[in-house]
Amino acid sequence: MERYAESGLKERLSDEECRLLGINRLALLFHQSRWLAPEETETYTVPQFLPTTLDPAACVLDEDLMAQLDESNSTAATGQRRISDKDLEGMSLHTIAQLMRDEPGLIQNPQWHGIVYQDSFTGRQWVSWAVCTFRDVSTREEAEERGAQLHNDGLFAHTSRDHGFMDG
Repeated sequence: MERYAESGLKERLSDEECRLLGINRLALLFHQSRWLAPEETETYTVPQFLPTTLDPAACVLDEDLMAQLDESNSTAATGQRRISDKDLEGMSLHTIAQLMRDEPGLIQNPQWHGIVYQDSFTGRQWVSWAVCTFRDVSTREEAEERGAQLHNDGLFAHTSRDHGFMDG
């Protein structure tokens, strides 16, 4: 079924992919619409949902899933900025690839529906990393646009080659 991805690009998404993108979009909308009193500072971060095919009882016993959960709640995954002097603009593909390899936890071997995807990352992980790593990328939307360009330039590809780059 053709549906619009978060980037606004037309992508062929399965019903399951639409549900996953939808729940992430809903979490982002809740985050963006949260009211803060004038004396409050932004401390709330967008919830990170980790899709899994495990039943609830097995989730808490799965060490890999718990490690992913810890990583998603770390500074890099919550979108908090790190102090960086790196600009993505003008950086060579080789340098970007090296930075990605050097980032602990970005490139992993995730499992989805019983298939292990070697040396992979999700678009959501890359977008979170880019916002935290590059001073010229300040929003998830900017990071998604840059990721789409890098995807088109051949730096990375979808594991099944079904989609372009998406924050999801």
